[in-house]
Amino acid sequence: MTLRLAKISLVFAVAFFYFVITFNNVTDYDSDYQFVRHVLMMDTTFPGNHGMWRAINAPAVHTAFYLLIIAWEALSTVLCFAGGVKLASALRDTAAAFNAAKRLAIIALTVSLLQWLLAFLIVGGEWFLMWAVKNLERPGCRHPNVHRDRIRVAVPRATGHGRTALARRSPTGFTIPPQQQPKHSRRQIREIHIR
Repeated sequence: MTLRLAKISLVFAVAFFYFVITFNNVTDYDSDYQFVRHVLMMDTTFPGNHGMWRAINAPAVHTAFYLLIIAWEALSTVLCFAGGVKLASALRDTAAAFNAAKRLAIIALTVSLLQWLLAFLIVGGEWFLMWAVKNLERPGCRHPNVHRDRIRVAVPRATGHGRTALARRSPTGFTIPPQQQPKHSRRQIREIHIR
């Protein structure tokens, strides 16, 4: 019973995760649209890279790509929720019935993982060189760059200025504009990169 409840909980958790992502993308459309636009234009990658021929500068393609991402996230939400309901309805059934009820949840989780693999890691990360982003003034990203091979640790350090100055790079690797940096009294956050 415990293993069944764990499976059901995890499928519902993934459904909730994708619901929140979809909700954020719909209610704050422009924030992540700008991120997608810059990734597709490749205008924030290292200067002089030889992959710039892949860049797409057509706003219609940017919009279509972003709408496809939102639709894919919404589909993942619906499928994961339906898969979780189907698993929950088979909670007290026989092992064979519960295993048969897993089909929709397996499809849902496959669809959601394929989005990360295809849209974000392969297309965004490798084809459009999202891993090579040099500077994208973005206070954060809902889809952290999983290509980073380092752990960042925040270390407080006292400053003599009576106000805080933050390090120039956020945990997602993007530069935080000074006007959007959080304020901490008499402390400065410095990132230490552990390889």
